[in-house]
Amino acid sequence: MKTLYFHVGTPKTGTTTLQEFCLANNETLEQSGLYYPNTPELLNNRSANGFLLVSNQKDRATRAKCWEKYLNSIAKTDAKNILVSEEIFFLMPNIEMFSELKFKGYQVKFIIYLRPSFEYLCSFWSEMCRVHEPYRPYLEYPLPLEQFLLGENRYTKDLQKIITLAELFGNDNIIIRTFEKTSFVGGDLISDFMSIFGLPSTLELKSIDAQNPNNRSRKMLDTINILQTANILGSFLHDISTSMQDPKDVEADFEYLLGTIGGDLNAQESVSDEVIEKVVAKYAIIESAFAEQFLNRKQLFTNNFPSVYQQPRPHYKGLSNEELLKINIFVQNKIYAMRPSYQKLWRKIEKKLYNKFKK
Repeated sequence: MKTLYFHVGTPKTGTTTLQEFCLANNETLEQSGLYYPNTPELLNNRSANGFLLVSNQKDRATRAKCWEKYLNSIAKTDAKNILVSEEIFFLMPNIEMFSELKFKGYQVKFIIYLRPSFEYLCSFWSEMCRVHEPYRPYLEYPLPLEQFLLGENRYTKDLQKIITLAELFGNDNIIIRTFEKTSFVGGDLISDFMSIFGLPSTLELKSIDAQNPNNRSRKMLDTINILQTANILGSFLHDISTSMQDPKDVEADFEYLLGTIGGDLNAQESVSDEVIEKVVAKYAIIESAFAEQFLNRKQLFTNNFPSVYQQPRPHYKGLSNEELLKINIFVQNKIYAMRPSYQKLWRKIEKKLYNKFKK
């Protein structure tokens, strides 16, 4: 019987790196017994190959039809293992949808990487601030980081989704890996992932550049706040095709702006040790129960505390008035000058943005 593996995240655990690696080595992996479906319809210009299943979620009948189409696309391979990788699965509210699918003779397993709660929530907060969504209401953007960390229950919800999958498919079919270098088989994420399928380390595979192209925009907490400011306007770098200025020019100007303002603290460094301790303590009980259920041990991670904990670092003061003024001028010159309709919107939220970042 063939085994169908669903790699469902969680988000912020190197999923894109793994997907790009599998796509780049598709032929070699298939010859070694692991098939990564890669037709254009499945990929939809991405390295993840589960798009067909998450792009049509209106009703059960539509999901069933899309899944039938997916099964047809993987029927011809001789590989014993098939890998479907899509972190969006984990962001969907109805993780129970998997129980509706007809697997037709496949054994089904789920691969899930978990990251320590504090690191995961910081990374998730940064992504929420950075991601552009047209017409996204101002109040839907996350609170300042420390408020978000203390009030957010997303981490608990994620663990509960995994427990739901275990109830539907059994604990033996849930493969839990921890996203920490000390736990990786072979010392790195890709080697650890390949070991799940029993693939030897001697297998000749193409390496990929795992460096995230957005690293510059993720480094500083100030940078994240600035990106959030711009994204709130609705259509910043992703939707200016009607303007006379090349989008690449706007992006270059924005990168220059980031180099002239802000401090050197990243998001994790800006959080006090007291808040870090509260976040770690908040999830300690559920993590312990989860570790016993799935890994037969008392502690989920080798170390729940980030490397910045108990390390000397300056207090984060936020953006200065001068820096906020630079952002304001940039936004006026580069964004709503192209779209006059933004002028009223920017004036309306300008004061709220200032107050938010000064907290």
